Amino acid sequence: MEEVSGKIVQLCQGEGATQKKVVEELKKLGVTASLEQIASVLNGLLKSGQLQVLKIQGHVAFKTVNTEVSGKIVQLCQGEGATQKKVVEELKKLGVTASLEQIASVLNGLLKSGQLQVLKIQGHVAFKTVNTEEREKFRGLGSEDRLIYQLIEQSKDRGIWIRDLRVKSNLQQPQITKILKALESRKLIKAVKSVVAKNRKVYMVYDVEPSREITGGAWYNEQDLDEDFIEVLHDQCYLFISNKSFASAEEVYHFIKESRVFEADLRLEDIQTVLNTLIFDGLVEDIRDPRGPAFSAKVLYKRARLDLPPNEFTHSPCSICPVFESCAPNGVVNPVVCPYLTAWNALPPQY
Repeated sequence: MEEVSGKIVQLCQGEGATQKKVVEELKKLGVTASLEQIASVLNGLLKSGQLQVLKIQGHVAFKTVNTEVSGKIVQLCQGEGATQKKVVEELKKLGVTASLEQIASVLNGLLKSGQLQVLKIQGHVAFKTVNTEEREKFRGLGSEDRLIYQLIEQSKDRGIWIRDLRVKSNLQQPQITKILKALESRKLIKAVKSVVAKNRKVYMVYDVEPSREITGGAWYNEQDLDEDFIEVLHDQCYLFISNKSFASAEEVYHFIKESRVFEADLRLEDIQTVLNTLIFDGLVEDIRDPRGPAFSAKVLYKRARLDLPPNEFTHSPCSICPVFESCAPNGVVNPVVCPYLTAWNALPPQY
């Protein structure tokens, strides 16, 4: 079919040619090919960006893409991309002659062939060159598939709900669901369950690590609050401080990490949260570092001198909730419908 492809590209140069004319001219040239084969080659040339569709006297026709214009546009759209206005201006500077209609047609062909992708630059629609590796990854996907992928990519590590995809893409939910399945099967995206809303999934790029707001961080195990883990961690932090005159949050953190007792990805802010709950429980006190200069800002922790009654707040899910600051009566994170707070409130009182 290489011979057929080459002849068709030649025949469609200039003003272009209808499919009927292409068939007739191929016969005159002695090229043997069925109507189905010719249609298949035309479709392939359209997808590869070598041909573009136009109309001649009301009939659908095909025209060979100006390789000079096409090549220049691909170059201009490298890096951060370029708007159509910028492409037109830069082509004029380079001395490339092409009408607005021709440029728009070439851009459309490059989008269909996967050589360009659509994005936004300061609120304006723009085009960006797709490298060869990415082009292979998205081969066979349509413009709607790419749009959904780009919206998911823009959501980064927080992901995006299907409702937001519907609003931003203006596509119907059944179509979006079909696209999501196709992208998941190619391992381009993944669905992640959020601790914020258990019955909702967010979608993010396959290789992106979900944010702690989505996973709940170290406090959650497969969306469930890991109470046993939290209790053991509290005990270990308290014992470490009790065995020393005083310790900083960094020292407690390094002790926990070096002990290798916990497999969870703990961070310094997690240890700080634990230390705060120990203070609320009256087990630990925070003091200024006596080893430093006067009025030192460094905070240290030591075992409390008095045994205070436990503070019930530290036993509630709210005390270690990773999205506590986002919680509001009418917010997405809502104490009224929080399953963890509801379960905690249902527990019998302990005296």
